[in-house]
This record gives sequence, C-alpha cells and structure tokens, in this order.
Amino acid sequence: MQTNIEFSDNVLTAETFEDLGNAIHDLEIGRLECSEPIRKVIIKNINRNLEKYEVQDYLFSSQLKELEVVDIIDAGKSFCSDDGLVYTADFKYLVFCPLGRRGTVKIHEGTERVYEYACYECNFNHLIIPSSVKRIEKYAFNRNRLLEYVDGGEELESIGDMSFMNCTSLKKFSFGPNLKRIGEYVFMNTQLTKILLPEGLKYVGSQAFDTANLKDNGEISHITPDKMYDIHLPVSLKEIGRAAFCNAANIYTKEANLSTVRAGIRSSGASLGHGCDFWKLHIDGLQPIVMPKEIDSINVIARRVRLYTKGETTSPPETYSESRLATKYATALEHRKLYPGKDVDEFLSENIEKVFVLTIAEKDGEKLMAEYIKSGMFTDEALQTLIEHIEKSNDFSDNASKYTTLKAYALQAMKHSQDIFEI
Repeated sequence: MQTNIEFSDNVLTAETFEDLGNAIHDLEIGRLECSEPIRKVIIKNINRNLEKYEVQDYLFSSQLKELEVVDIIDAGKSFCSDDGLVYTADFKYLVFCPLGRRGTVKIHEGTERVYEYACYECNFNHLIIPSSVKRIEKYAFNRNRLLEYVDGGEELESIGDMSFMNCTSLKKFSFGPNLKRIGEYVFMNTQLTKILLPEGLKYVGSQAFDTANLKDNGEISHITPDKMYDIHLPVSLKEIGRAAFCNAANIYTKEANLSTVRAGIRSSGASLGHGCDFWKLHIDGLQPIVMPKEIDSINVIARRVRLYTKGETTSPPETYSESRLATKYATALEHRKLYPGKDVDEFLSENIEKVFVLTIAEKDGEKLMAEYIKSGMFTDEALQTLIEHIEKSNDFSDNASKYTTLKAYALQAMKHSQDIFEI
C-alpha cells in the first residue's frame, strides 16, 4: 500500500485529497484492494487551495458509497469537517455529505449555503436546516430517496433548481416567511401533499411541485386523487412556471392571468383517471372554474378567464372544448355536475360513447358511470345513444354483466325523466 495511505477497520486515512484521489483510482483499476467497505475517510492535510467542486470530485466515487464520515484534521485551509460533513473553512458552505450517511443530518449552525450536489444521492431520512441557511443550490439533495422529513429552514430565501428532485420519500417541508424563490423541478417526484406558500414569495419554476405517488416496492407511480394538493397563491407571487402545480386539485388566488392558467396544467399528455384529469381555479369572490389538466389553447382559456374575472361573462367559462383526449371529457363531466347547461349537455350527448368507453376502463369505472347516469348527468338523447352503444357492443364476453346493469340504469333514468315531464 502507498506510504501516504492507510486502511484499517473501515477507515481510510490519506495525507491529502490528492492522495485520496490516487487511492480511489488504484481501487477502481484493481491495483489496490480493501477487504471491507470504507466507512470513514481521514484527510490529514490540505496542502493547497481547492475549489468546492474539486473536493466533491474526490469524494463522489463508487468506492465510497458506504462512506459515513469525513474527518479533516488540518482545518486551517479552505475546508473543515463537522459531524462527518465537509464545509468551507468559514462554515459558510456545506460542501459534502457522505453517501452512506443515515439517520438524521443536522447542518452546522452558521452555515449560509448548501452547495450544489452537496448531499446528492445520500441516504439519511431526516434533515435539520438551521436558521442561518439562506440558500440551497441546485441538485443539493437530489436523489436522496430515503429523505422523509425536513425541519427548520425558516430563514431560507432561495431553493435552487432540482434541489430535492427525486427525493421520493419526502413528505414534509415547511416554507419560511423569507422565501423568495423556488426553482424549477425542485420537488418533482416527492410526496408532498401539504404545501403552504408564504406571502413574499416571488417566483416558482416550471414543474416545481410535479409530485408523484410511490408504490409499495418503492417505484414511482402516477399521481392518484388522494395525493393531489391544494395551493393558495400569495399575492406577491408574480412569476409562475408552466405546470408548476401540475398535481393541484384546487388553486386559490385573488386574481388570475395566463401564468395562473398554465400553473395547474400537467406536463405530460397521459390521462391519469377522472379524478386527476381536471382541477379547479378559485378566484376570490367568484365561482370556481373547472379546468382541464391538458390544454391545447392556453391563450383561449386565459382570455375566457379574464372576461369572467372582469364581469363581462356571468357564468364560469367552459374550458373542456380546448382540452384533449380523456381530460376533455372528465372536465366536461365535472363542469356539468356544477353548472348544468345546454352547451355542456350537447357536448356530452355528442361524445357519450367516448365518455362511456373511457369511464368504464377506469378502476371502479362501472360505479362511476352508474353514478353519472343516476344523478341525471345525461340527457335522454345521450342515454338513448348509450343504450344503443351497449346493445351493439361485441365485448360481451367479459363485460356482459356490467353492461347490462348500466343499460338498466340508463333505461330507468330515461323513464324517470319522462315521468317528471308528464307530471
């Protein structure tokens, strides 16, 4: 073994970071072997001024995936360590957290910034951010799949792009009153469902809250209605990226514009089921607008919303006509539920077969379709078309029972309608 490298009891001791780099290289090519995983690295001396990214380059290695602690003995130059984490010598920056660190990580009091990639792909589940931290830089905690809770951070002013992206277990994050900026994709693929944005926030980037569902096996799955969230937009928030709140069920605001309309749409084109295919825009003093998650003509819908907010139209605008695929029909059904009218009735009558096919294909689709029929959502014309569609359907082998039941509901609804008319 090299004279300036020692390895014993899972501890690798190196004279300098350069010596550590040489040892890692020798391990990777098989020139050097360690019988046990490296859990601690000791750096005796920092012999020159290193950049923050250089320190990370030495420590980000497949040979150090089990690393839990970094200890810098000569802490007088450029960098130091505290509780196994690497900081700049003045503690202003958190530079690196070992990849194998587990449990709780508490950032040193006095630290002001978390450097980019500082805790990338780590394995701790609880993070405590002191009030001294003002800025989290891009990718800082990206891909920490075990991270569940973040406490503190009440003085944060900026959260950088993708900083918590793919933290698939993250369920809790509090936003302090000084926060001004949330970057793009920051909480993408997390499990946040309680999102309280502070007054004073000015910017939220595209897909910042593109959250996800997590299967029992740990795989990322499409969002489900119970994982959607409500958003109350601060008056101070003027810049909102496209699909920033794409999994919101409800967005509440004092005023609405193009950015507000874009904020609630989804980034992908796939239907995620009836309950996830629309959202509601709540503008102070007005009835909520049912909005599709997929929009073809954002400017058209934005104009309708603007006319509604100015009082030039008295009823919540219909938006389903500017949507696509399944989101179009889910939005129309929800709009019809809240605001019955001639236009939406005609639309559903013209598209009843597509509505039926898409609804019945969903989980519990038969129950959902039955509720629509029994609640009077469809005109007699639509029900007659639906009955004819069921009768001529060739797919009776698997669906005969459910089709027959729905046909009976449709016939009963038509009879009830006719009885009311006769009375």
